[in-house]
This record gives sequence, structure tokens and C-alpha cells, in this order.
Amino acid sequence: LFFDSLMKALVAALFAVTLAAAQPSSVSPAERAIASAREQIQRDPKFSKSYTDLALALARRGRETGSPDFYRQAERAVQDALRAEPDSFEANKARAVVLLGLHEDGAALDLARKLNQRIPDDVTMRGLVAGAAMELGNYEEAEKQAQWMLNLRRGNLPGMIRGALLRAAFGDMDGALDWLTSVFRLTSANE
Repeated sequence: LFFDSLMKALVAALFAVTLAAAQPSSVSPAERAIASAREQIQRDPKFSKSYTDLALALARRGRETGSPDFYRQAERAVQDALRAEPDSFEANKARAVVLLGLHEDGAALDLARKLNQRIPDDVTMRGLVAGAAMELGNYEEAEKQAQWMLNLRRGNLPGMIRGALLRAAFGDMDGALDWLTSVFRLTSANE
């Protein structure tokens, strides 16, 4: 009888922990990243990377919410990063992310191409070139960049997402759904 009660209590506790883990956090990963970057800025306001981190977190929050205000805040953070380090590759990369979020696709593509020439094997840059090219209807360039990302590493999640979006653009909805399902399965539960 004691063993049965103990087992029931353990099963109930395991169920409660599993249920709690499955509940979405009241604070999103982007919100946590925003808070962390702001703390870093308070500690060292002259450090460019903290502003860049803030810009990327704000852009991510903009994607989460669909609010363009987060992209405008991100643009200000990029400007702060570039004031601290005028030729920062990472700050300019964040600027390309912000431009895409603000649907300034031509400017995003120009900047992404320029940065890609500077560091040709930066995977994120290739994804930004692909994303901007796709937004502008240049599917050939988008496909070339996404394929480069996947050739680098088959399970490359950003490359798989670009590939899925291209499949959808080409009318292969089943293929797009398969790829997005794979991405979802490979994504950390924290994300």
C-alpha cells in the first residue's frame, strides 16, 4: 500500500513537472535576450557588441509580435553599435536583419551582398542574402544561397528554413511542410 501511494505521488509529481515544462514561459527568449543586452549596456555602454545583441533581440521580438516598433528600436541600437565601432561587421549584419524586418528589401540585399563579399563563408550573411533576394523575387539567387548553406551543413536550420520557404514559393507545399516540421523537431525547446 505504501509503495502504491509512493508510486502514485511520483507519477503525479512527474506529470506536474512535465506539464509545467510544456507551459509557455511568460517571458519569451527574445525578451530575455533584450533584458540581458540592456544589462550589458548598463555595465559597459561603450561596447559595440551589447548594442548589436540588443538590436538582434529587438528584431527577434519584432518577428514574434509583428510590431514594427521593435524594428525601429533595433535600428537605434544598430546606430549606437556603429557609433561605438564604426566598421563593425556584426553591427552591419544586424542592420541587414533590421532592414529586412522593415521590408526595405533592396537596401537589405545591397548591404547583405556587400557584407557577404567581406566574409564569404558567414552562414548568417548567406541567409540574409537569400531572404532579401526571395523578398525581391530573385528566386535563383535565393536558391543558390540557401543551397550553399545546406551544402555547408545538411542540418543547418536557417538553411532549411530558407529551403522550406523556397519550396513554398515554388508551389511544393508538402515539401515545405516536411522541412519546417524537421526544423521544428531540431529546434531546442527553449527556442
